[in-house]
Amino acid sequence: MAKHKAAHDLTIAPTQEQTPFHLFVERHWPKAAGLAALLSALFLVRVYQGEQVKVEADASWDRLREDVEFSPSGGFIRPPEAAKLAGLADELKTDQAGAWAKALEVSRHIEDGDYEAARRSLGELTNQWPNHVLVTRPFPFGADRPAQTLAEHLETSFATMSAWKSQHASIFETTGPSLPAGAEDAGGDDGATDSEG
Repeated sequence: MAKHKAAHDLTIAPTQEQTPFHLFVERHWPKAAGLAALLSALFLVRVYQGEQVKVEADASWDRLREDVEFSPSGGFIRPPEAAKLAGLADELKTDQAGAWAKALEVSRHIEDGDYEAARRSLGELTNQWPNHVLVTRPFPFGADRPAQTLAEHLETSFATMSAWKSQHASIFETTGPSLPAGAEDAGGDDGATDSEG
């Protein structure tokens, strides 16, 4: 009698031959899966870094709001003293909020009448944040004037103010009224009158 193969010795031939693509996938799928995992990890790291930048920016704006009083409606700002704003701008010098602190310092110097300090602070603003919107973007400062950057507008205003002051220097002289020769002050030395009777 003929000898038959045992059941475990059976070999079933494939019914379909694999394409070159199937062979390529079988050979390289571990590399492709590793590359996909690496790209996913890089994507997640970038998203995390972007979120951290947002968190840091929010923290710098919160720090600015601690020292500067803003109205809830957005139309009112009460900045602290110029020296405090200078320190705040230095503290936030790597953030966008630092440029706004420096601009508020310029504004505070102008409000205080210290135009030379305002000019110095304006120079610091343009040097430390050369690409900031306050330095690069032109704003309309009047209907009859062309749009200018903040720095251009303030420099023009300072020059106009200096020219006007030099033309009207007599207004700013602080000499008191002069008395005619031989006239005496009616109030005496201390301004009190004698009321003896």
